[in-house]
Amino acid sequence: MEPPAILRPPKQDLALDYCKHVEEQNRGSYEDFVAARNEIALDIGYVKDTPQATKCAGCSDALSQGEMAVTAPKFREQTLWHPRCFKCTTCDELLVDLTYCVHDDQIYCERHYAEMLKPRCSACDEVGGDNTFPSCPNMHSFRRLSVVVGLGPVSRGRMSLTTD
Repeated sequence: MEPPAILRPPKQDLALDYCKHVEEQNRGSYEDFVAARNEIALDIGYVKDTPQATKCAGCSDALSQGEMAVTAPKFREQTLWHPRCFKCTTCDELLVDLTYCVHDDQIYCERHYAEMLKPRCSACDEVGGDNTFPSCPNMHSFRRLSVVVGLGPVSRGRMSLTTD
């Protein structure tokens, strides 16, 4: 079963072909954003046996030698997570396909990585380069989505809109 749409990376974050509202003068900026994300931030973790006892980068609990762990190539090789701890810093959802982005030494799902750097239109769900998106017929200003904090695991996926 696929994760809810709010947690999946929107197709329009992955390629310009899926964008409906990027104006011609912003296409270069969009393509630069995708290229930079793919080169600098995006990667796929993999599972391996823990080579020696260490601490989990997520929960700081022990990882025993030989225990299954997730490693993320954008981090040092010694940085390991329990599989249950390999989660997006923003939404706290497991990165079950092991695809992640890194920013300021934190791991994020693709959706929340993009939202940290670019505003997202709450109507069409596309990220943009500035505070306006005049070609979107439904919404003419961007809003950043932010996770409601302090509500615990029951609140996963509950979002609030705040204007920039």
